[in-house]
Parts: sequence; C-alpha cells; structure tokens
Amino acid sequence: MAHSSRSAPPLLVRTVRSTHRLEEGTEYHIGRDERAAIPVTDPRVSWDHAVLYVSNGTWVLEDQGSRNGTYAGAERISRLNIDGPCVIHVGNPEDGPVLRFELEAVAQTPATAPPGSPAPSSPAHGSPAPSGSPGPSGSPRSPFDRWGDGGSHSSLPGVDREPTSRIQLPAARVVKIGRRPDNDIVVQDLGVSKSHAELKMSPTGRYQIFDLGSHNGTFVNGQRVNQAELTEDDIVSIGHATFRLAGGVLTEYIDEGNVPFEAQDLRVAVGDGGKQKVLLEGISFPLAERSMMAVIGPAGAGKSTLLNALTGKRQATTGSVFYDFRDLYANYDELKHRIGLVPQESVTHDQLTAKSALGYAAELRFPPDITETDRNQRVDEVLARATG
Repeated sequence: MAHSSRSAPPLLVRTVRSTHRLEEGTEYHIGRDERAAIPVTDPRVSWDHAVLYVSNGTWVLEDQGSRNGTYAGAERISRLNIDGPCVIHVGNPEDGPVLRFELEAVAQTPATAPPGSPAPSSPAHGSPAPSGSPGPSGSPRSPFDRWGDGGSHSSLPGVDREPTSRIQLPAARVVKIGRRPDNDIVVQDLGVSKSHAELKMSPTGRYQIFDLGSHNGTFVNGQRVNQAELTEDDIVSIGHATFRLAGGVLTEYIDEGNVPFEAQDLRVAVGDGGKQKVLLEGISFPLAERSMMAVIGPAGAGKSTLLNALTGKRQATTGSVFYDFRDLYANYDELKHRIGLVPQESVTHDQLTAKSALGYAAELRFPPDITETDRNQRVDEVLARATG
C-alpha cells in the first residue's frame, strides 16, 4: 500500500457502539478480531475484513479479500477513496454492520441550526468536559455543556449539534427514503420499511414529505404524518434517523443512544382542587450520554410514578423531560420508541425463553417486509450483547 506524506484531516468512523477518531500515519484494521482498531463482532465480518489508511492525502478504505464483502450501497467494492461523508456496509449490502465516515474538517462545520439559534463556537466533535469541571466563569460545568462556552449552545438536538451526514438534494426530483439499498437515502434500521417515505418539491417551492404506508410511521416535530410541507424549523424522524432540511441540504442524525436525558422540576399530583395528593415533587437531574440509571426504593416510595413520568407513559402534572434536548411529552409519539425500561419483574410470559419473547416482540414491532431470517438475526444480536 502506497502511503503519502501529504496531510489528511482526521477521520471519524462511527459504528453502532462507538466513534473512532483516526489520524494519518498508521493503518487501522477493521474486523472481527477483538484487537482490531475498529472491531465489528458480526459473524459475516471477516477476522481481518478491511483496512483504513492515508494515500496521497486521501483516506482510503481497502477490503482485505473478505469472504462476504464490503459494500457502498448495493455495489461490492474493493477500494474506496473517502473525500466526504459516506456510509458502507460490511458483510452484507442490505443489513450488514454499518460504518459511517466523516472527515473532521467537515464535521466541525456548524450544522444548519433553526433560525435564531447561535452558531457553535467550537467543534461539534470536541470531547465534552467532565461533569463538574470549571466553565469559563469558574462555575461547575453541566455534563450537557459540549461547546465549551458555558452551555449557550447545549440545547441543540443531535441533528444540529453533531450530524451524522449532510446530503445535497437534487433539484426537482423525488427523493426516496427507506431500508432497501436502491433508495436515495438508505436508513439501516429494521424498524424502517423497505420503501418508507419520499420527498417531493411542492408548487410553493418547498419540499413535502409523504409516508408510503410505512409500518412504524414518519414523524414531523414528533407527530405522525401521512404528508407534510417542510420548513427549516421542522425535524423529520424515520426510525432512529432524524433529519432537518434547509437550503436544499438534508442533515441526518442517527440516534445510537449518544444523547443526553434530563428531568426538570417534575411534580406528580392526583386528585382535584384542595384534595390533591402530591406523589412526587422537585425531581430534577441530568443523565449524560450512554448512562444507565437505577431507581431503587421500598414499596410505595414512588418508583413506578417516577418511571412513568420519566418515560412519558404517565406524564408529570408539571415539569418537563428532555430527550436529546427535545421535549419528550411534546414529541412522545416519536420518542417513546427510543426509550428503554427494564422493570423489576418480567413482563413476558414466565414459560417463554428470552429468545422466544424477543422473537414475538420483533414480529409485533418490525415491518411485515422483514424476513424471519432477519428477525432471528436481530434477536441473536440483542442476546449476544446482553450476555457478552
């Protein structure tokens, strides 16, 4: 492999579990080998599947003769020059593990923000300061203060804060969105239908989004829609992908759990007027990205009441819950699919194995165009994570 001394920007490689920042000067191997720079634990991925390196100032992905291949869309590739945001699949073109590439110089360009929002003053992919470290004023910094300026930009959702990719939409053309590789925008999420939605230019010169009878729906600002005309203020969600359209550029964010969660001044009361009984009051806390919280206490302490308020199942009487800096209650129909809760006692049938219970859940939640093989593979992946 011919390498060059010409400088190349750092490369961000995102997998379903983590983000890797690569710098030129060495080779980075991708594969099932746990010692690989980017390990991908899927049986369809070869032990040493592919390698990343810089050649003539450009990042290059090179397949290492893998058995099941590396794919850009539906095309099997042996070599790919990475000169902008792109997505590849390893092991299978349709549902193989996804790797998303973005040059850091591009990633640091401020995303399109809603009108009136301030522009970020530091890179979107800079490391967040540890909770409690001093901010510019010397006061402790919130774990949500990712911009290094005391938190004035911490309220941007992921699609504006650190987008996964940006796509220039072709003028006067229908843009198809779905799980199948022949879509213009491919969303690799088993909750997304093969042909899920499409974008069309309306007579007013604005784009409209049309749901194509998808199983799990298309959402605009948290509400499920059949069709809607879009403005730059609107957030569109399909599966775990979130989009914002501005100036003919579609900004995409894949929600892989790297989002903050916050409760603000929750109060739960039951009863009417002066006979109200307060069950919870003054509950406020932040939960940083990829955190786990346990709610522990004796019977009658209010555990279920708190969890119902936090998940939106039964909203608090007053107060707010924010998921990725978006109001959970206002966007509940969409965001409820992104929140997980493990109850004290199993809600599944006692005589079912974990695999059987997950299999039935997959049948209920996945679109009907998902094959039994795909469902079973997803169940095996979830079990492997739980036991691995």
